[in-house]
This record gives sequence, structure tokens and C-alpha cells, in this order.
Amino acid sequence: MIDKWKVLSVIPARKGSEGLPGKNYKLFCGRPLFYWSLDASVNSSAVDETVVSTNDFKIIDLTDKYNKQYNKDVHIIWRPENICQSDSRSEDALIHAYHNRISEYDIDYDIIVMLQPTSPIRKDGLIDDTLAIMVNNKRNSIMTVSKHTPFFAKASGDNEYNIEWTYDINNRKMRQELSEDEMFFHDDGNLYAIFTNHLVSQNLRFTKDVILYRNDKYSSWQIDDEDDFFIMENIKYTLRDKDILA
Repeated sequence: MIDKWKVLSVIPARKGSEGLPGKNYKLFCGRPLFYWSLDASVNSSAVDETVVSTNDFKIIDLTDKYNKQYNKDVHIIWRPENICQSDSRSEDALIHAYHNRISEYDIDYDIIVMLQPTSPIRKDGLIDDTLAIMVNNKRNSIMTVSKHTPFFAKASGDNEYNIEWTYDINNRKMRQELSEDEMFFHDDGNLYAIFTNHLVSQNLRFTKDVILYRNDKYSSWQIDDEDDFFIMENIKYTLRDKDILA
């Protein structure tokens, strides 16, 4: 609970990853990948309940083992197949989990937090810190982002030489000349939190008044393929050796 608000933390872990099969439970630093998100959730003082939303029996079995090994009480929510497809939206899983707690246990929650298993690096206290910022600033949502220079370009239409630039290429500034309001912020997928009434009514994981929480460099990286997995696992080991992460 944060202030007077009850908090439900949802970890979506469906089966069927196309980029890296079995990704959610592939061993990362010696443990199933999604365990690192479980750790962040159950160790948060603000989270009232942690659930895993899945359609994967392997995830269910590993969650049971996690509970027994660490004496925790993470709950499983079986997610229907129609919202477990490759094009299914995460919002559908969040709303389903929210309604499940109401219908099954008559427990209502004010805030939903989503932690994706593909972000195994999180600094200690991230959930508590972000929720406190959201509540204290009376905003309806918060999300982690990474900061980048505005030097982006994209191909416009079918012609790869027809380029659209996000900056004036004739007057390209040095990085140290850039002001804060010229920077770009990328949705890094590490954490989202939103008041449930807005989640349900808008079917979006963040609102127009969202707070952009500047994440650190390593926490902003996600695992999408085998290369990401290898790189992030080595970063995690290095940070732990330096006592930067638990």
C-alpha cells in the first residue's frame, strides 16, 4: 500500500515467445528470468499482492517452486488464450488480472503495477520510489524511460533514401550543447504503474499526464533475443560483483 492506495503488481509471462523460445523461464544468472521481476515485486513495501499472469504450465510450476523456496505468496492467474497471442495487448492481461482479483476474491485494487520479465535489472526500491512520486504529485500514471539525444532519423515511405530527421542536420549541436527539453525519452518497458480506474476506462497502461521516470542505463535494457540475453546476463554478473545490485 502506498498512502491509502492498494497496489496489485502484475508480471505478464505468457508462453510462445517468437524471438527467444522459453524466454521467460530461461536461466538468467542461474535463475529463471521472471524470478528477477518476482524479487522486485515481493520486496516492495508498497505492493499488497503480486500475481503472475500466464498460460504456461512451466511458469506455474516455477512460481510454486519460488514460493516454497523463498516462503512467498505469489499468486497465479490463468490467462485465457484469446489474450495470449503474439499480437495481444499487455493492457488486456492487466485488466483481466484486475477483474480476476475482484471476481475471485472480492479484492479491489487502486493501482496496477506491471513488471515485464524481459527487464531483469532494476535498482533497489524502484517500485516504491516510482509509486511515491506518482501519488505525491497527484498524477494518474508513471513509466520508466531512458534518455537519448534527439539525433534520430527514419525512412519515409518506400524509398529508403527519403529521410525524415528529428533535428536540423545543417546545425547539428554537440551533445553538451543540448538542453533538457531537447532530449528524447524512450519507453523502456521496465515498469508501468497506473490507477486502475484509468487503466480500465482507457484500456491503456499509461495516461496523458504520465510521469516519465528517468531510468538508469542498464535498467533500461530489455531482452528480446539471444544477443540481448547474453549481454544483459554479463552486465548483471558485473553489477553484482561490484555490489551495485543484489
